[in-house]
Amino acid sequence: MNQVIKWVLLGLVVYLVFLLAKLPASQVIHRIPLPDNIIVSNVEGTIWSGNAGNVFVNNIAIDNVHWEASFWSLLIGNLSLDIEAGTLRDSSTIFIQGPLVVDMFNPNHIQTHDLSIYVPAKMAIAQVSLPVYADASGRFRVDIQELDYFNACRSLTGTGQWINAGLSGLQGLNAPLDLGNFSADLRCDGVQVLVQVKQPNVFNLTADVRVAHNAKWSIDGRFKPADELPEQVKSAAQFFGRTDAQGFYNINF
Repeated sequence: MNQVIKWVLLGLVVYLVFLLAKLPASQVIHRIPLPDNIIVSNVEGTIWSGNAGNVFVNNIAIDNVHWEASFWSLLIGNLSLDIEAGTLRDSSTIFIQGPLVVDMFNPNHIQTHDLSIYVPAKMAIAQVSLPVYADASGRFRVDIQELDYFNACRSLTGTGQWINAGLSGLQGLNAPLDLGNFSADLRCDGVQVLVQVKQPNVFNLTADVRVAHNAKWSIDGRFKPADELPEQVKSAAQFFGRTDAQGFYNINF
């Protein structure tokens, strides 16, 4: 009798493992209470290896999201994912590649390392209200070596770049303007994420961008267009106000 019970229990365990291994991701994701600003659609595969055709965050589209989940990490209460989204060669879409670990008991606790993110500059700058209209080209690249975030920035090491930066659409500017590259360092500043834009660049731009846990952000910096830039750019810079004694315009958003 004991042998029969053992075999029945073993069969139940094997059956449950099989169910978990084949559990459709669509059945799980659509039952998770996501924030109102996040929409996930066209979900395929399993919870361990699946795809989402589209993920919208604040109406920003992230396409072709693929994930691989670790079963063993769940045993210690972590959801460990390897994520790849978008296409690296397609500069018009967001691209993400790297690991992400979420604490199952505290979902606001997120960790990652060696994570790369590419965002079209036009898409990113459209989220900012600038005093002068301009179209941006190129891509923003963020490389995170280490991040530990739990309702606040606990540790962060990373770099950012604006690659092949360009502007067009300025009044009187007949051709797109090549601005080269911009670079920045990422770290924690208290509980906030700090992005420090540094020289050299054609705008002599230095700035501190702080991002709080509620996604509110602020910019404090200054810039002075290089002498070789067209007069249309220098004229547009005057919308930022008067220059200081050194000829720099202050930025405060």
